[in-house]
Amino acid sequence: MIPLAPEPIQQQDGTNKNDCELNAIKRLIANLRREHPHMKTIVLLDRLYAVGPVIELLRDYDMEYLIVAKRKKLTKLFEKLDTSSQVKLHEIIDKQNIRYEFRYFEDVRLNDSLHYLKVNLIEYRESDETGKVRYYNCWITASSVTPDTLERLIRAGRARWKVKNETFNTLKNQGNHFEHNYGHDHKHLTTILAVIMFLSFLIDQI
Repeated sequence: MIPLAPEPIQQQDGTNKNDCELNAIKRLIANLRREHPHMKTIVLLDRLYAVGPVIELLRDYDMEYLIVAKRKKLTKLFEKLDTSSQVKLHEIIDKQNIRYEFRYFEDVRLNDSLHYLKVNLIEYRESDETGKVRYYNCWITASSVTPDTLERLIRAGRARWKVKNETFNTLKNQGNHFEHNYGHDHKHLTTILAVIMFLSFLIDQI
């Protein structure tokens, strides 16, 4: 894990409203594309970002994405997954009798208010030989979803935990004392400390 462009969440000069992750990602994506204009990128995001403005932003900057999708947040999308005849099924059972089940639905509206914005939805369930579910998750994506691409997409979606475990958990729990709210202190002190931590972590990774 190499931190390329960490974006602080902080009170911006000349603004009255508090900053947030949805504002920060707009800056992050713009900066990342400016610094790496030709780099092929797939953006992995949690459910907070499964909203129209973020997806439109990624589309405008020509970035692929895999965003965690939750039923409580995208109710209409999951209703279509459960009821549409266009949903496709795929299943794999390996030598250890581990069952990998996929349901996917392509070119479906994100919600009823954004009729023009369509995504692909993937539901993934992994069960052991007794039928107990070991892992379950769903993602929305613009990438083509076929039996040939499903495994690669699932591996990519699950790789977000490598970022959390090998970067943020390391910075928080292995002596650096990094905290999530380091952008919210007076002026810029904690933001500077956080950037120094990331620089130290980058050098250590290299």
